[in-house]
Amino acid sequence: MRKVKSDALWNLLSTEQLETLDRWLFEENLSYAEILPRAQQELGFKGQMSSLKRYSQRRKQAGAMENLEELMEDVAEMKEASGDVNALKLAALKMVAAQAFQQVRESPEDVKRWGPVVKLLVNNDRNETVREEQQLKRELRAEDHKIRREALDFARENINST
Repeated sequence: MRKVKSDALWNLLSTEQLETLDRWLFEENLSYAEILPRAQQELGFKGQMSSLKRYSQRRKQAGAMENLEELMEDVAEMKEASGDVNALKLAALKMVAAQAFQQVRESPEDVKRWGPVVKLLVNNDRNETVREEQQLKRELRAEDHKIRREALDFARENINST
């Protein structure tokens, strides 16, 4: 992320005013056209639409960075706690899912951007289901072979004892 200019007009707003601006942008999802006059009247914001857009992009980037840092900390903890490859795969999958969720939330209309990530998650779930089914089939075959061996052993014992 680039450094914020010292003369950025949102720097003149108090913490409470910035929280109000964030609420309008990210919780109430108001448009820039709705926010700008409110910000000018209620908050005394002196900037223009372009400044408001830059502020919004900056806050989105900061939020994404915070999420990524938290996820990286989680992965680091998992890596230190265990050498379990499956645990690391699960952590990576969580990171991808979090990124996909963020992309869908930010721009639900931009399927070209987040669609491939969601497709990757769906394919992973499908592959996991196939792996589980294959494992179950192997276990059933092994159990079937065990039963057949026991039946043969039993038959041999009966033949030998007669």
